[in-house]
Amino acid sequence: LPNGVDRERFAPLDREAARRRLGERLGFPIPPGPLLLSVGHLVERKGHHILVEALARLEREHGVRATLLVVGAASEEGNYSGPIAAAAAALPRPGAVILAGEAPQAELHLFFNAADLTCLASSKEGRPNVLLESIACGTPVVATDAWGIPEVVSDSRVGLLAERTPHAFAATIAAALERRWDRAFIRDF
Repeated sequence: LPNGVDRERFAPLDREAARRRLGERLGFPIPPGPLLLSVGHLVERKGHHILVEALARLEREHGVRATLLVVGAASEEGNYSGPIAAAAAALPRPGAVILAGEAPQAELHLFFNAADLTCLASSKEGRPNVLLESIACGTPVVATDAWGIPEVVSDSRVGLLAERTPHAFAATIAAALERRWDRAFIRDF
């Protein structure tokens, strides 16, 4: 049986209102422009560092100035927060990556609704809840073509799949940001 998602909690909200509420929660306004979201434990397997590198390529190679919001904390699997923070600090644009720390499940819908895209660069996953919750909020996804992820992103009208490299993620995110997504279709998928 597939994982369940609380579709009353994870439902579409007005993006600008979600960004304002999220900014209040974080204590600073969400920067203008595309907002990419990555949710998961801060471990190598989740690929947050790949998305940080993709963010730099996205601006340099595609002319897209986006912000990456990373939500998560270390787990029993490990703590890769140091390399993630170091990769973020090495970017030429300060503040391009926001390391938000852990967020309660009850608040995650704000993050999904504030984002233009939810990105998942994992090396292995079953049927990731993060993608199911994003889709329930009507937010499209860009994720690795690995393990059970293609079962969730089985239609290009809900998201796009990428190889697990910064180059591939940058190109796929750029393509996804150019598309007009039907949030109602994504939600009902």
